[in-house]
Amino acid sequence: MENLNKFYINGEWVTPLSTQTMPVMNPATEAIIGTVALGNAADVDRAVAAASAAFDSYSQTSKDERMALLKKVKTITEARFEDLAQAMRMEMGAPITMSRNAQADAAVGHLQGFIDALQSLEERTTLTNGDVLVREPIGVCGLITPWNWPMNQIALKVLPALATGCTCILKPSEHTPIGSRTNTSPFVSVVRSSRLCSASIKPCRWPMAASAWALRDMVIGAPISMRMA
Repeated sequence: MENLNKFYINGEWVTPLSTQTMPVMNPATEAIIGTVALGNAADVDRAVAAASAAFDSYSQTSKDERMALLKKVKTITEARFEDLAQAMRMEMGAPITMSRNAQADAAVGHLQGFIDALQSLEERTTLTNGDVLVREPIGVCGLITPWNWPMNQIALKVLPALATGCTCILKPSEHTPIGSRTNTSPFVSVVRSSRLCSASIKPCRWPMAASAWALRDMVIGAPISMRMA
């Protein structure tokens, strides 16, 4: 339940500008298991500004640097496997076998998949006609994920963004905040201990400047152009 009432923006857990909160319920028992902060437009703008500023430096990192980051995230995620499963059991009301074998397992499996994909990625290719194809970071990505497969969807959206040098705003479902926090906590751990944070992302602007639980239309209506997924 750690930091459910804070947002991770610009490398820090910060108190929301919004004062609105919402109870989190276990749908299997209808017991209230926590309270989550709900962001407003000002929280979104703050997250967007941080992600936009971080893009300038993070987009210039090498493939090897991003590969090392993802591998560290995978190691920490594997160590927190049971935490992920228990979060799904509590807030989705899912059987623990499904939580382990489908939900939590997706977080680890997708990590390895994107590590393999990044390894084989050719960022610059000369075509047969002599033209040069360059693959480069596209910008800040606005990512919205649902309650029913939160591990799967966070992995499928956040990982490719970070792997390709993009920064992002993550808006997970307010109904499954525990799993979302648990799933993204390895990124927080890695960036705080990584040379990438102190050297390339100044001053410690984590790419995933999460506006978490802000309303969808606030993310879509943010003041800069974002790629939405």
